[in-house]
Amino acid sequence: MWNYETTDGKSLKKAFDWFLPYIKGEKQWDYKQLKSPAQDQMIILLKMASKAYQRPDYDKLGDKIAQKEYSEGLIQLKF
Repeated sequence: MWNYETTDGKSLKKAFDWFLPYIKGEKQWDYKQLKSPAQDQMIILLKMASKAYQRPDYDKLGDKIAQKEYSEGLIQLKF
C-alpha cells in the first residue's frame, strides 16, 4: 500500500510528502474547514513511513516530536 500509485498519479507517498512541511512547522495550516493535525498523532506515521521509504530523517523527526511531546507533558504534570 505504501508504494501504490493510482493511474492518475496519486499515491500515499506524494500525500505524505505534501503533508511533511506542516508536520515540521515550516508551513502554517490554512485549511479552516479541517482541524490541524496534532504532531503527537504523527509520530507513528513518521516511524512507519521511515521504514517503508528507507527515510531515516522521518524517524528522526518522529523522535524529535516525541521528545517535545514528552517534555511538555511532564511540565503539565508539575502545574
